Parts: sequence; C-alpha cells; structure tokens
Amino acid sequence: MKTFLIRSLSGAIYAAIIIGSIFAGPLVFGLLMLAFLILAIIELHKILREKGPVPSLGLLIVSSALIYLSAFSVVISFMPVQFL
Repeated sequence: MKTFLIRSLSGAIYAAIIIGSIFAGPLVFGLLMLAFLILAIIELHKILREKGPVPSLGLLIVSSALIYLSAFSVVISFMPVQFL
C-alpha cells in the first residue's frame, strides 16, 4: 500500500509538471521534454551496459539531443525545414 501511495503521488507530481509546462509555453515544454529525453538515454545506457558493449554515454546524449533540438526548432518555426 505504501508503494502504491508513493507511485500515485509521484504520478500526480509528474502530471502537474507536464501540464504546467504546457501552459508555460512551447519553449518550456520542449526543454522539459529534452530533460526527459536525457534521463531516458541515461537509463537506456545503464540497461544496455549490462548486455554488452555500448556507445559512450556522451555520444548518445549529444546525438539524441541534436536530433531532438533540430526537430523541435522546426516545429516552433525557429528553423526552416530546408536546413534539415
């Protein structure tokens, strides 16, 4: 029961942060998603490291962040699609 309560509270906080970032604007939401992307890459790297050799964590983070930021900059009309 204690685990359920902790998970429910964590989920409510997560939802509040997501909803708050949506109301704060596309830039805040995009940066929050970038932070989640980096955390997900770190977790994926930990899992894959147990299975065998993997690329460096820095390379994974930088390449994923660049791909995300280039797509995000097109979505918010910061960069034209032709540059991709």
